[in-house]
Amino acid sequence: MSTYIGNKVIEPACYLAMIALAGISTIDHTLVPLHIQITVYSLAIITVGSFRSLTQMLGEMKKGLIDGGEASVETVSNKDALQFPFYAGGMLVGLYCIIKFFGKDAVNYLLLVYIAIGGATGMKALLLSLTGGALDKLDEAKVVDTKLPVIGEL
Repeated sequence: MSTYIGNKVIEPACYLAMIALAGISTIDHTLVPLHIQITVYSLAIITVGSFRSLTQMLGEMKKGLIDGGEASVETVSNKDALQFPFYAGGMLVGLYCIIKFFGKDAVNYLLLVYIAIGGATGMKALLLSLTGGALDKLDEAKVVDTKLPVIGEL
């Protein structure tokens, strides 16, 4: 029952809060302090993402367990969890080396590119979910061919 309430009430309320806050901020950015804007946006985005992932996970579990199909619910194994510190440590060492040899501006540019790609991917996912499958044919086309002879297809 709480999932139903969340999907029908809380999720639209989060969207409404973000739209209202964006509208107020475009009129006068000093009306709502920045730390309140960041908090509201963060909580709303996390809440919407949580409800959407819960809905998707329940759908996958229903498809796998009730309908008799193949369940494709992703889980984190112990091996995966043990690898996280090594990946994090490698990333920190890599960032340190980039700062040491190329300067902090190089890291800023790399982070800017990373955030831009992540934002574009997020906007694509949002548009695909809001159109309800009308743009699925556009999602099939590859923008960049990522097939490398050494690695294979990414």
